[in-house]
Amino acid sequence: MGEHYDMISEIIDRCGLMVQWVGAGGDTPAFAYTVGLAKLDHPELIIFGLSAHTAQGVLNSIFAIPGQGPLPALQVLYPDAAGLWPWQLGSTVADEPVLGPVPAAVSGRTATGGQ
Repeated sequence: MGEHYDMISEIIDRCGLMVQWVGAGGDTPAFAYTVGLAKLDHPELIIFGLSAHTAQGVLNSIFAIPGQGPLPALQVLYPDAAGLWPWQLGSTVADEPVLGPVPAAVSGRTATGGQ
């Protein structure tokens, strides 16, 4: 276990963060999250439903944005090809979990992301 943590520390020291990808399993889609941004007083980021390569590119491209507020992590959401967000009726990325409030005015869902 120590070698694994040493490898993570080395990546964070060299790159500023590490992106960890987790494959889909059961009812959970694939997701990726950052490790190391909290060390820079940034919230960590999480994104669901993308390939490892795409998720890493997205998270690496936005990791320099400073975090605001008390959240320990921010979720990165994206619309489908038609521009529909996961909480919008007819979205092809509707299976993407939304971990916090969604815009109730356009969603038709409750403010907690549920149906």
